[in-house]
Amino acid sequence: MLGESESATTKAVGAVFPTILGGMLGKTQDSGAMGQIFDLLKDKANDGSILNNVGSLLGGSSKEPINALGGKFLSSIFGDKLSSIAGVLSNFAGIKNSSASSLLSMAGPLIMGVLGDRIRKGGLNLGGLTNLLVSQKDSIISAAPQALAGVLGLGNLKNLGTNLVSGAANAGKKGSSWLWPLLILLAVIIGLWLLLRGCGTTEPAAAVDSLK
Repeated sequence: MLGESESATTKAVGAVFPTILGGMLGKTQDSGAMGQIFDLLKDKANDGSILNNVGSLLGGSSKEPINALGGKFLSSIFGDKLSSIAGVLSNFAGIKNSSASSLLSMAGPLIMGVLGDRIRKGGLNLGGLTNLLVSQKDSIISAAPQALAGVLGLGNLKNLGTNLVSGAANAGKKGSSWLWPLLILLAVIIGLWLLLRGCGTTEPAAAVDSLK
């Protein structure tokens, strides 16, 4: 559907989730920015239904509530650097900038759905969300394109969240092991959907249903 090769699409889809999460991790030291992100995650339009209908992100209107919310979410994380983030993803996977932008637009609402669901079910406040992100730091930075550090103004991705209160990472580990496997599953589903849609089929629908 993106007009990219199978290998490039797979590589890009595998990098887009940690790229966005890395951006969020970079905001964890800014309480104002994190507060804005937290409010977006709690928005009534982010009701988790997107996780049961991943295919709706493909070709969905940007005016649809969850897609519009996803755009605000990405802007809150990356601001005027969003086009540069698309460039990082493009260079990393060898895809067009337009394809990278499309993937970011698809992944944003999915991450919102996952985190919003966790906030509701776990009763998380802003501190709890921050701890959850910090607990996944090692996985995020190992999967994200290293060029992300430059766009975020860092010398190394390991510097993400380094000034947070000591113990925050350990505080977030309890009950957070589900996050990374679920995001990997979503990445696999999007990858399959894109590849099979490019072949004129819609077979991944059954896989998407498994998220319900």
